[in-house]
Amino acid sequence: EIRQYNSRTHFRNNISIMESVLSSLESAGFRDALISQRADDRTGRRAHASVDPRQSFAAFSNALRQFLLDGDGNDNAAIAASASSSLAIAPSSSSSATATATAEWLYQTCTRVPSPLPPLQFSSEVLSTIVTEHDESKMQSSLFELFGEESIEALFEVMGKADEIRRSGVTRDELTRVAEGRGDVVAGATQQQQQHPQQQSHEHLHHLRAAAYEAADLAVALRTDLHLMGGNHGYNSRGTHSVTRKSDKNAEKAYKKAIKQALTAVTAAREAGALTESDDLFLRDQLSTNNGAGAGASAGAGGRNNHSAMEQMMLRNEEAALYNHNQTRGLDGMTSQQRSAMKRNLLPEGTRRYDDGHARGLPKGTEREIKEGYEKVVIPAPIREKSLLRTRIDLDEVLGSDTDERLAFAGTSSLNPMQSTVFDAAYNTRENLLICAPTGAGKTNVAMLTVVSHLRDVGLIGDDESNFYDNGPVNAGTKIVYIAPMKALAQEVVEKFSSKLKPLRIIVKELTGDMQLSRAEAEAAHVLVTTPEKWDVVTRKGGDGSLGATCGLLIIDEVHLLADERGAVIESVVARLHRWVESSQRSVRLVGLSATLPNYEDVATFLRVDKRRGLFYFGPEHRPVPLQQTFIGVTAHSRNRFQREKKMDEVCYDVVSDSLRNGYQCMVFVHSRKGTGTTAKALGERAAMEGELERLFIGEEGENDARTTYIDRVEKSRNKELREHF
Repeated sequence: EIRQYNSRTHFRNNISIMESVLSSLESAGFRDALISQRADDRTGRRAHASVDPRQSFAAFSNALRQFLLDGDGNDNAAIAASASSSLAIAPSSSSSATATATAEWLYQTCTRVPSPLPPLQFSSEVLSTIVTEHDESKMQSSLFELFGEESIEALFEVMGKADEIRRSGVTRDELTRVAEGRGDVVAGATQQQQQHPQQQSHEHLHHLRAAAYEAADLAVALRTDLHLMGGNHGYNSRGTHSVTRKSDKNAEKAYKKAIKQALTAVTAAREAGALTESDDLFLRDQLSTNNGAGAGASAGAGGRNNHSAMEQMMLRNEEAALYNHNQTRGLDGMTSQQRSAMKRNLLPEGTRRYDDGHARGLPKGTEREIKEGYEKVVIPAPIREKSLLRTRIDLDEVLGSDTDERLAFAGTSSLNPMQSTVFDAAYNTRENLLICAPTGAGKTNVAMLTVVSHLRDVGLIGDDESNFYDNGPVNAGTKIVYIAPMKALAQEVVEKFSSKLKPLRIIVKELTGDMQLSRAEAEAAHVLVTTPEKWDVVTRKGGDGSLGATCGLLIIDEVHLLADERGAVIESVVARLHRWVESSQRSVRLVGLSATLPNYEDVATFLRVDKRRGLFYFGPEHRPVPLQQTFIGVTAHSRNRFQREKKMDEVCYDVVSDSLRNGYQCMVFVHSRKGTGTTAKALGERAAMEGELERLFIGEEGENDARTTYIDRVEKSRNKELREHF
């Protein structure tokens, strides 16, 4: 309690209080009560070790007086002396020679123990444990945590002389004099000098700081080991008992000992002024035991960075050398160049930041509205000046008006700016390509350009005279494989490609889980449209006779799904293709189509695309129809899920009804099939309540042709929700 009051006034008051407390205990027959209680314990539970209560009370009184003497300097010596004279139970002090000899022996013994603490501090901790802890079992446990198993012999020696140490009256001052005589500390250093770090040597402060980091590093390492072994969780059975391995107990014991030593070392370094505020915060975080009783705290304490405590200290030393030439800390001690260098180094090593040269943040013209229960942010559509776009290419000029290649683009007179930019690389070369463009920019026509180019190169369309290469058809597989992300999209691609390639007598087939092909049908098809999972299964068994060996052009749509949970399948397909090309020495062209990617260069490297000739990136300004984006965030009822969902339905209805009133169509995407039915029901109920169901959603009789067309099919559907909401 006294240690909580550091001011001189409070300290004197507490000395007077403890004076009266000890006198009251003495006059109230405290010794007799102790003796009676000890007798009851011995005859009943035998819970305490056989320690004379008179000696216990005497040691307590002596320790308190010694603490008062050491704690506040010479000013309180007279007060403490008066306290000593008022207590009749105080033991007779040992001779100075005996105390000095005992202090020398204890200090010599403690120097043989390997510890991160300085010898004087370690021996003081041992002395404090012996004097203050009178329960034999608790004292043994505390000393064992200090000494450890490797110093068990020294531990036995100290425990054997514990009573002698108590009787001799050894104090910290005696240990300090012994340390000064051995040259371990500066002679004449008082406690007040220790409280002023600027008066101590730099080497001593550095030693305390290094000892704190080393002890913390050891504690965190043992904590991690304990966490990996199962730690203090043990092996819980289904019954009322649990089983814990002996190795786990030893690991937990070693961890507790290391934590205690680390806390002691950090406290010593902090009191000496060897730690900066940053050091103190980091070490406290490392030694925090609030996350799972210590064992599981490694993720919380050590997981915030990838460096150990010793590595952290080295990094902090390097920072001090770089930025603190004049021993000044923080941003105030840096020049503008140093601050700029520090900001550049804040980016984690190994990461890449996408920067297209534009300023970060929301674009100019963004509007933000705060309404009841939600916020709305409207981002204007990015529009690029037409003068900066590529000139449209006329297909009759580059493909000819009566060629086979031109038949595949029937109904299209020219290519848009995005397609015109990619045309030369897609049609006139066999380079691997990665096309990153927004939805609706025309990536499907780019894929068709590569398809027509490949059919021409392998001799399936055109004549011999019009062959693009002087040496005849290229040495590549004739089959084209188009990988779509989903089966529904695969069906759509089959319909589109079949209609375009039918005049060229090119066969397009779907190969998915819903559409199985015989081997003859698969070999007869020129274009196979499949999914990543299906093509992964098909190509696992390689060889010249396999279906994968006949592929000469592989088109992967939506390649940005590499970041999705299905990305591993696409990775395996691409890696298998690269291995096949290297082993067979055959040419297989790889074309990736993707939405806009921030790290498109990394994806291009993975696909082995030449970044100068085969990588194309187009921003949102290349959409054929400018897209305005509106973000709505519901802020009401953040903790009540039901109320939050209800508010989202209300906002959704407002947006949908506003679009329908203006004569536009509207699509609402929901996370799940069940959520689709729930949202449709909520919209219908709200429209009926507002009296707008017939006018906005169903339409007057004769106006909704789509409903008349599909009503018969819907009535036969097995989906109850579809029949209900249609």
